[in-house]
Amino acid sequence: MDPIPFTISLIALAGVAASMACDDHPKVGSGCPAVNSAIDLRKAVCGSRGVCNDIAADEPPRFRGAYIGLDSCRTANGAALFGSWQIDGATPSAFEWKAPVRAGGVFPSRGYLATPVHCAPADRCYPFSTTTVALFLTGFDWVEPDADNVFIPLHGVATIDHAFHASATLDERRDAAAARATILAEDLHGAETTDASVGDAFPWGRYLASVVRIIEPQDGMLGPVGWVEVRLSEPKPDPGVRR
Repeated sequence: MDPIPFTISLIALAGVAASMACDDHPKVGSGCPAVNSAIDLRKAVCGSRGVCNDIAADEPPRFRGAYIGLDSCRTANGAALFGSWQIDGATPSAFEWKAPVRAGGVFPSRGYLATPVHCAPADRCYPFSTTTVALFLTGFDWVEPDADNVFIPLHGVATIDHAFHASATLDERRDAAAARATILAEDLHGAETTDASVGDAFPWGRYLASVVRIIEPQDGMLGPVGWVEVRLSEPKPDPGVRR
């Protein structure tokens, strides 16, 4: 047998096999095999609890005035996500966040809730990591954020005006007292730590930030990942200070 046609035949067969291997797996919309999960969250959530959309790591889409993007897929079928939106007001400001989110982990966006249902790493079938996110999630009215508020993820970071960072950790409790969080936030004069509960305030960038709610993490098929919801207001000028 002529070795050249034989070699070409082998290459063609390898290409067909690779294509079939890609087609044998369930796919995210952009054509990348999905990471296996013990529970098919797509069937449990998409169409019944939320509106599912595919998000690729090459370009974050915008939903109801807020961007949601993907950095990478993580272990346990989760995703490293980020987001941003403009804060309305006389002087518009940018709000940004990033955090790891497990599959089924509920996180807030601008006035609604969402959850990744699976994440597919980049491979030979598609050059970008891709996740499917269920948006406008129902059944969590008690944690749904106000559209005018922002949040600090308990296992991530939030940023105001691309410069002032904030992080939060849940305080350990030994009784039935209300939740408290230790918040580290940067303002115009540096970083400051505040032990806060609902109603407490702290400086963040050029704003005064008031704690609206502290959402504790919950396990299970669907559950909040945990965050501190914050209302921002521009502090009133000191009447004793001349401009």
